[in-house]
Parts: sequence; C-alpha cells; structure tokens
Amino acid sequence: MQKTFSNLPIDLQQKDSAESTIDYFENYGKLELQFKASESDAVISFFKGRGMDDNAAKSVGFIFLKQCKLDDVNPFELITQLKKLEGQGNALDNVIGEVLNINRIKTSTLGSNKNVNEFNPEKRNIVA
Repeated sequence: MQKTFSNLPIDLQQKDSAESTIDYFENYGKLELQFKASESDAVISFFKGRGMDDNAAKSVGFIFLKQCKLDDVNPFELITQLKKLEGQGNALDNVIGEVLNINRIKTSTLGSNKNVNEFNPEKRNIVA
C-alpha cells in the first residue's frame, strides 16, 4: 500500500474502512469512563502523598475513581473519610486493598500483614 502525505487534519484524511469496524467491536459493551480533572488530580496527589510512585498513584487512582463512579460516590467525600483513617495502623491500607481486590481477577488478591498477638497461652504447652 502506498503512503500518501497530506496537509489535511488526521480526521479528514482517508482512513482504512476496517479501522472503524475494529474500533466498534473492540469497545462494544464497554463502559466509557470520564473523570473530572479536579477529581483525578486530587486522587493522584492523595496517593502520591502516601508515598506512592507516579505510575502507582495513577493506576490506583484510576481504579479508585472507577469504583467511585460505579458506586455513585463522590471521590472528594471518600478521600476525606480515608484521611481520617491515617492514624489507625493498617486501616487505610486495608481499605485501599479491598478496593483494588474488587477490581482484580478472583485468583489474584492482595492481602495485608496482621499484627501478631505476642501473648499466646497455648505457647507454653509446646515442648521442643
């Protein structure tokens, strides 16, 4: 196929007729998600402030915003509630882990380390 060059915008250039058909069937039945820039920036900066890298904050932020849209929850209100969990040990990590687990395949889940109770009355009955 011969390449042609044009000064016309890309939308007006002649496209392969199969491209629109492929795009239609690849996106058929998929939910199109659109987020406000202010919500996106706030969520990404929230996760960056918790020590996440840029790419990790964007990935977790996208999943967070997707779940907010599916559950019809305001992301700003949810971030405010998550900020209240910061001083409570692993509570924030557990909540974010649950949101991520909802959007993962069922054979792969995230977990967290629980605090081990040092006092164990059964421990005294073990003979080495």
